[in-house]
Amino acid sequence: MPEWLSVIFRYKEKKSPDTLGKFPVNIHTRAFPERRYLWTSRCLVICAAISCSLTIMLTLTIFLLLPQRGALPLLLEKGGTRQILKESRPVEASISAQELLEENLMRNYVIARHHFVPSFRNTTIKWTEGSEFQKLSSPEEYRHFIQAMSFNTVKKLVKSGLSRKVMIKQAKKLNNHLWMIQFTTVSSTLKSPEPLSEHWKAYIHFVYNTVNTGISYENPLNLMITAYNLSYLGKDEDPISYLQKAKDNSAAKDKN
Repeated sequence: MPEWLSVIFRYKEKKSPDTLGKFPVNIHTRAFPERRYLWTSRCLVICAAISCSLTIMLTLTIFLLLPQRGALPLLLEKGGTRQILKESRPVEASISAQELLEENLMRNYVIARHHFVPSFRNTTIKWTEGSEFQKLSSPEEYRHFIQAMSFNTVKKLVKSGLSRKVMIKQAKKLNNHLWMIQFTTVSSTLKSPEPLSEHWKAYIHFVYNTVNTGISYENPLNLMITAYNLSYLGKDEDPISYLQKAKDNSAAKDKN
């Protein structure tokens, strides 16, 4: 038995050395009946001390765990061949001011290239020399576009009543000189007044012009678009084939 317990329970009620006599020389448990419960009271004091200690420990534990009572939602995805769950990367990420300007210029370029109103004057002003579209294009790319959209071609489109709106769906920078823009066009003509939605994906290659041509509001970064590749994805009228085509393209990339 530990020493402190032997001190507490040194005397027992039934084996008390006290005898009946004059207080305080000779005492006996019959003279002090409460002495019969010495062991009981001592046990209760020890239990109370242990209970107080446990209560304090539990209170401190709850206090330490209080900041963790909230739940943090996480988006998990499967990764690897072992079907391991891993945390998905956040959609929002830090981006530089230059990249934001690049994205805005690429969006404006796609809209200026494909947006069309049945007005010959507005169309020629949008694509003429000195416009934002011309300042963003390299001389070779601009010459190829103007050759494709000749005077007679634009006149036929205006005469057909073509109206085309462009809605940008996604803009992603693939590397330092390549952007991918996914967009949807909603077109209608005099013969087909019902709007037709079509999905496209454009790959835009650009470089920075090393020749200092001055600061331009339309092209503050002084970049030039040297190549423009357009891919047709499908229509809203046939969503099954559109999805199937996307799956096929993904499977072909995995094989390569």
